[in-house]
Amino acid sequence: MRAFDPRVVAGAVGLSAKAFANLLTRVQLLPPGAPGVRRRLAWDDIRTLDVTALLARHGVPATVGAGPAHTLLTEGVVELGTGLRWTLDRRAHAQDLERRLAESAERVVAHRRGRPPRRP
Repeated sequence: MRAFDPRVVAGAVGLSAKAFANLLTRVQLLPPGAPGVRRRLAWDDIRTLDVTALLARHGVPATVGAGPAHTLLTEGVVELGTGLRWTLDRRAHAQDLERRLAESAERVVAHRRGRPPRRP
């Protein structure tokens, strides 16, 4: 299973680290992080967060948008009412997200975790 650092995903989704942390809290895809434990995001969760963030940019609150985002990713269509629907080209979305993740991974520097090494 591929897993990504949240800072890389935040860059790919187009959010600041703080805004991305808030999105993770609202959507509740992951359990809260424990101190000193590095969090990793799975591919399916990243796709859900990306579509949720896209919907949020267009006025749909993240807590409301997570459900339709999941449906869009699994079925490709969300029926909103008679004659009104959202559609998602899942293949194009996945390819675009892969590209953005690769670009973000090049920009983000991994932070050291734990205690600094002793000086001689």
